[in-house]
Amino acid sequence: MNTYDSVLVPITIDELITTVSSLPNHKASGVSGITYEDIKHLHKDFFDFIVNFFNDILTSGHLPNGWNNAHLYLIPKPTDWGYDIKNTRPIILLETF
Repeated sequence: MNTYDSVLVPITIDELITTVSSLPNHKASGVSGITYEDIKHLHKDFFDFIVNFFNDILTSGHLPNGWNNAHLYLIPKPTDWGYDIKNTRPIILLETF
């Protein structure tokens, strides 16, 4: 058995719905601007599309190009940061999906 076999098992609609319902609210969005709250309010038919889309990614091994992009923000620590990057925390916002 290959180490990655369990990772490549097709995603089910139930897994997707369970995962989406457990996502936290009030989190920053990624590059697209789509938040977890937006995903939680999608019509059930769109969840079918998402499951098929994710399973196509698993099968083909190709991610959408936009998923290689992220936003990097340097957040100053609660001290005077004095323009020293060591006094910041990097926050990276990835695409929500």
